[in-house]
Amino acid sequence: MDDLFEVIFTSDSSGQLCSTCVWNPITGNVLHYYKGGGSATPKTVGLIRSDYMVAADSQKPLLHIWPLNSQEQVSHMRFVMPNKVNVLAISPDGNYCLAAISEHIYIWQISTGNLLAMISRHYQDINCLKFVDSGSHFISGGEDGMLIIWSLENVVSVKNGISQRDAGKTDPICVFTDHSLPITDIYIGHGGIHCRFVSVSLDRTCKIYDFATQTLLLSVVFDVKLTAVTMNSLETTIFTGDEAGNIYEFCMLNPPRTAEYYVNKESKNVIYKEHTKKVNCLSVSLDNQTLLSGSDDEQVLLWHIPSKSVIRTIPHKGCVTNAFFSIATKNLFVEEFHPSIVLQTFKRNFVEAGQGKEDGNVIQILNVDKDYITDLNSECFKTICDDTNNQFTKEECLQQEVDKLKKLNKELYQFALNNIVEQHVLLTTDANVLTPGKFVRKRKLVNNKQK
Repeated sequence: MDDLFEVIFTSDSSGQLCSTCVWNPITGNVLHYYKGGGSATPKTVGLIRSDYMVAADSQKPLLHIWPLNSQEQVSHMRFVMPNKVNVLAISPDGNYCLAAISEHIYIWQISTGNLLAMISRHYQDINCLKFVDSGSHFISGGEDGMLIIWSLENVVSVKNGISQRDAGKTDPICVFTDHSLPITDIYIGHGGIHCRFVSVSLDRTCKIYDFATQTLLLSVVFDVKLTAVTMNSLETTIFTGDEAGNIYEFCMLNPPRTAEYYVNKESKNVIYKEHTKKVNCLSVSLDNQTLLSGSDDEQVLLWHIPSKSVIRTIPHKGCVTNAFFSIATKNLFVEEFHPSIVLQTFKRNFVEAGQGKEDGNVIQILNVDKDYITDLNSECFKTICDDTNNQFTKEECLQQEVDKLKKLNKELYQFALNNIVEQHVLLTTDANVLTPGKFVRKRKLVNNKQK
């Protein structure tokens, strides 16, 4: 598998054979099965960095997490949600998990399992939830037709005088209300806060926004209800799917001069016609040669973009709910691997996470890097936990170590302060009659005292 650069993750509504499959896009063969998770909810299959695969159960309020190289879920852990998950998003660095439940967004820290915040600004169920590629912001879209940009730092940060429970009551960066009907899908381009993102809706429009300026650049109006959207890696072409099973290609190299552009049967836009039912998923390979589409007709199709023809059909047992290209990481093909991510059981509320009090004594680790996560399994950390006779959790061990460091820091500060004061007193005694010889003797006295 050394020559395999990309793989395909798919899931269907039946969940008969497995919850999620990994396919070879070149041969169409199955590389991995992930079992025991039932059928996955649409837009909930994702990767936690390059170590784990996660999916939300469509029938139960559960998250299922598998190591990438294993068919079985992680052992001794059960990720119970407050309710069934509508849509799921994992931050690019693998530190945070976002779950949309009804009109609320819950945010967990994966390495500790703590519930960091619960935000609510939508008035109806949330259908879309995605991070920008830098992980600093995320965008949500819902049944109410609203697109909302959130800052992750503002949402999860605990400031002085504000409890963890109230930390999520922050205002979003921007709210767009250009859609008049439910938003069905969004795509976020590259570039962090300088990216462009696209949304489609049942109001038959595809809207293109600039993230940095928070402005609507173009509205493309179709004569059908749109259900899925994606772009190629160069962001020169937009692909949209509709309820009838058609896929439209819209080129951005020659943008219209008006703020609205109408696409109808008389337009010369390319249409991919092979699906017979609603298109749920769209994804483009990194080489921009292959378009992947998943539909309610129980098929995943691979299209050759230059020739607009189907090159492979992958049948499923039910409606395709998730389908996308992903990098073929080495952890997919190894027998044993040591993950760089620490998993902890998710707390379902703030009280269970130890964050019910408003005393501000909450350990909050933002932008957790790989070194910190790896250190949780280091010999130093194991020694700390062993010293406590395994009576405390990892978080409690860390809290004790922080308290010790604070105490040592205070003692060092007091010692340094006392020495500075003593030196100042010695050097300033009889300052008006201090000769060079006396200064040397005073200096030697100070040095001897320090020794």
